Amino acid sequence: MSSSSPALKPDVALSLTLSPSPTKPARIEAINKSEERGLRLIQLLLKCANHTSSGNLHRADACLPHISPLASVTGDSMQRLAAQFAYALASRLVKRWPGLYKALTNRSLQLSNHEMDPSWAVFSHAFPYLRFAYAIIAQTMVRAMSAERAREPPQLKITCVNGNKVVLEKLGLRLVKEAEGLDIPFQFNPVNVSLKELTIDMLKVRSGEALAFVSVLNLHVLLAEDDRVDAHFGPNKGNKVKDCKQMGQFLAMVRSMSPKLFFLVEQEADHNFRSFSGQVC
Repeated sequence: MSSSSPALKPDVALSLTLSPSPTKPARIEAINKSEERGLRLIQLLLKCANHTSSGNLHRADACLPHISPLASVTGDSMQRLAAQFAYALASRLVKRWPGLYKALTNRSLQLSNHEMDPSWAVFSHAFPYLRFAYAIIAQTMVRAMSAERAREPPQLKITCVNGNKVVLEKLGLRLVKEAEGLDIPFQFNPVNVSLKELTIDMLKVRSGEALAFVSVLNLHVLLAEDDRVDAHFGPNKGNKVKDCKQMGQFLAMVRSMSPKLFFLVEQEADHNFRSFSGQVC
């Protein structure tokens, strides 16, 4: 006699429990906490900036431990902004000791270009303002320069000023390759200095050249006199706009070259307010 019985199957009970979605009061409470945290961060940042501006470094330093637990580079918009402001304020305090500041801001310890490129691509995609600015610059430059040397083959020379030698080397290779592909006579003039150190001789301007000067989010550094930061930690002398010798000298140099075009892209910010707290606010 043969018997066939069905194969025994283990008795498995699968239980899936979903966490309940937050109730409306819970969401409101979370929003309220976020708003309270944001207001608290603003108060602490302004307090820290005021102490920094008045020269009370110990009280400014005492504010930072209260900011750090509330700020976060991965939190909401206010937390992310506060994290960057806290870092900037801490850097401002450390600049009182130039040797310590330079050691902490060593370029070799910062993000590499390989790490920065993806971040820059994401930023450009999310905020197209700079792409729009570059498009306007390119279109205007082509129109303005089209009448130059109409009877001669076009010649292009690009001078790039940057304190990072690696950036200049990579940019030069890319530009030369692009010029070769377009069969355009091209010359790249890398100047490995900061804008503060730039002189007219470094630009190697030749007589008869049609010049176009382009500055994108760079010129404001001439308003921040980092080498004389101690002088700006004095008592608050009001929020009057102060003259900046470095900026005046630089603009006078550019004007002396009689550029055909001058492009300037900058954020709206009061970098030359006399008091540091005025710049922050």
